[in-house]
Amino acid sequence: MNYFKNMNYFKRIWNETAVGKYPHWGNSTRYFETEEDGTVKRQLNEYSIGIRLKYTCEKPHDNYGMLSDVALDLTDTEFKSISIADFNKKWMERNPLLCQTIGDDKITLQELAKIEVDLPLSDRFYDEIWSTGLIDELQHLPMKYGPIQRYEEAMILNEGLDSMIEIFELNKLKFPSSGFEEFDSVLKFIKESKANGRALQFWL
Repeated sequence: MNYFKNMNYFKRIWNETAVGKYPHWGNSTRYFETEEDGTVKRQLNEYSIGIRLKYTCEKPHDNYGMLSDVALDLTDTEFKSISIADFNKKWMERNPLLCQTIGDDKITLQELAKIEVDLPLSDRFYDEIWSTGLIDELQHLPMKYGPIQRYEEAMILNEGLDSMIEIFELNKLKFPSSGFEEFDSVLKFIKESKANGRALQFWL
């Protein structure tokens, strides 16, 4: 992306529910980063249920939506101008910890809370998951929470934890030795979660 260009930032309320089988997501507010001619470079769709989906030129679509492929009409008064700071703050927000799963409109937050637990990762260890390429393998595990994009939260189901354990064990030597203590701690946590029948939730 060429950040030397002048970018504009907007949001717009979309009074339509999500397409397909997800009407329980509710209406959405959409946030846009555009070039001066209205070409969209980044887009975030935030639904009433709390789910946030993000699209860029590098990741323009998924099973749930897509980056606008037409330039926005910036004279349309429904597009409200916002600051770059407001856009980036929204872009970096996490999906709610106990947000309902994307494919299930019947599970309650209380029920979800019983089966999930946060994977304890330091910022440094999380960065290493990305820099070692480990994230590319984790993306294919059985998931709930939908599209796997950077800054998306995902829940790896219990039936995927055996594979997750194997992936971590095979990739340990890609991590710096200074991080082995945390690596072993995280791996132990995953194994205990598997044994206790839990699902794991963490950033992807």
